[in-house]
Amino acid sequence: MNALKKCLKILAFIYLLLNVINVKSQNSLYNRLAIETKIDYGFVFWHTSKIRHLSRSHFPAYQGNILYYTAGNDEWTYLYKCPTIGLSYYYTDLGNNKILGKAGGIMPLIYFPLLTGKHTKFNFRTGLGLGYVSNPFNRLTNNKDDAIGSYWNIEASIGYDLRWEIGKHLTLLTSLDFTHFSNGGFKMPNYGLNIPSIGGGIAYKLNRNEIIKGHDKLFPDFDRKINYLVIGTFSYTETGRPNGDKFYGYSLSINANKRFCYKHDFGVSLDLFYNTSNLFRLSQDSIKVDHNWEIVRPGIGLTHNFIFSRISFLTEMGYYLYTKDVSDGSFYHRLGFRYLIGKHFISNLTLKTHFAKAEGVEFGMGYKF
Repeated sequence: MNALKKCLKILAFIYLLLNVINVKSQNSLYNRLAIETKIDYGFVFWHTSKIRHLSRSHFPAYQGNILYYTAGNDEWTYLYKCPTIGLSYYYTDLGNNKILGKAGGIMPLIYFPLLTGKHTKFNFRTGLGLGYVSNPFNRLTNNKDDAIGSYWNIEASIGYDLRWEIGKHLTLLTSLDFTHFSNGGFKMPNYGLNIPSIGGGIAYKLNRNEIIKGHDKLFPDFDRKINYLVIGTFSYTETGRPNGDKFYGYSLSINANKRFCYKHDFGVSLDLFYNTSNLFRLSQDSIKVDHNWEIVRPGIGLTHNFIFSRISFLTEMGYYLYTKDVSDGSFYHRLGFRYLIGKHFISNLTLKTHFAKAEGVEFGMGYKF
């Protein structure tokens, strides 16, 4: 009953908030809005034995979401079968309040419909936002928390949900979710918090009328020529012991991408990496470095982009052509977002990893030819 009361309070708060900002004044917006509350039940999954002691019990997590139903009136929403866009507030106590504390976050969401029936819909959901952990590692007061070393973190989530419309206003839902908190190696320790969960909830559509979908339309043919991108990035990480030395990383990438359909492009990337943390690790292994350029790591990667108008979601699988520091292995990976500004400029926010081990969050800019 306590969980139900909390969910109903969240629902009421969001409804009052929308009325305070007077969304009814924008009729087309109001007609496509819904408010949603759900409760998940999960646990901290210990993906390494070093945080096994932190997973004490199962625990509830609470979410309040504002949803906007798209109607396929523009190219990307039409191509992705009218996805739903949302903004989520997430809160949980992690089942181990003494060591882990509480976690929360605000995160944009997007729901992609996979199967649609007359009154049912099966979605894939993903989101990325800003998270907060109330009790991170502290050498003096909380030295058992080996999962998170910072208050502010990245919150990421993926999942599936099944929805049943039970009236013109109400929709019931059940979900399978995976939520992750990490600072991307900015501050150690950073094994991260992984929370698998199952959940259920209720959504309330503000307008009782049916959402009118956009008509089928023909879009201009996509650009079929090979596009070239030059992108530079910067990262800042902590390696080794908690509160240890800080290190800077730089990269320069030249991409050649070709778009084969409206939703996807594929390409090849030539990468150069320079990260001062490699000097630290080589000195720890008593490997002599005569010149700093010896830690430059050239690589080649295969890239794929999901395209959502000006936003693209990048995944890259790369291989180091040369590396003096072999502690990370021979393969590297990138995933994240790029945004096209105007016709040529690109902003970059990506996470570079070596399989499940994060190296750092890369901030950068680029130019498209």
